[in-house]
Amino acid sequence: MAKRVSGITVEIGGDTTKLGKALGDVNKQSRGLQSELRGVNTLLKMDPTNVVLIRQKQELLNTSIDKTKDKLNVLKGAQKEVQEQFDKGEITEEQYRDFQREIEATKIKLKDLKDESKDFGGVIGESLKVAGEKVTEFGKKTEEAGKKLAPFSAVAAAMLVGSGKAAIDFESAWAGVMKTVDGTPEQMDTIRQSILDMSGELPASAEEIAQVAENAGQLG
Repeated sequence: MAKRVSGITVEIGGDTTKLGKALGDVNKQSRGLQSELRGVNTLLKMDPTNVVLIRQKQELLNTSIDKTKDKLNVLKGAQKEVQEQFDKGEITEEQYRDFQREIEATKIKLKDLKDESKDFGGVIGESLKVAGEKVTEFGKKTEEAGKKLAPFSAVAAAMLVGSGKAAIDFESAWAGVMKTVDGTPEQMDTIRQSILDMSGELPASAEEIAQVAENAGQLG
């Protein structure tokens, strides 16, 4: 904000204060949000489908929009008083023009943020579509590999029972799956839940099914 605008004294919420002071907090927060956005955008260029980064960018855009709206409301709220001060000669023409430009710049900034958020919403939709297709494809491959390894799973289970050793618990078996299967956190959560669901439908435990998934991962 230009110094000439910062120097204008207005009444906001019943308190007389410098306009620059009234906008100080929102300007500081906006700068911090823009800095974060630049960092997130840089990382998204390297990993466009990263769910954590996508969520952070959307949150930062939404917060930035809210803060810019707050700034615009403060400026519009002071507009009548600034006009009166200019008419009375209490502020200079430069101050008045700077104030007008500040309002227009804030409007432009708000529009840009809204457009970016809208465009990014389309990107999110496309990313989710691609991720869904990958999960479906991965699920089909896992199912096919599971059918091929079903005899192996049965033999392994029999060996465990025959030797009298305790069965490996599901979490340990799942750790093996994580080592051999390459997928995003969301894909892995889907596979994990599928294993648990299958254990209730098939004559095999979740540990056995997880072992099949681990072997399937080793086979690519």
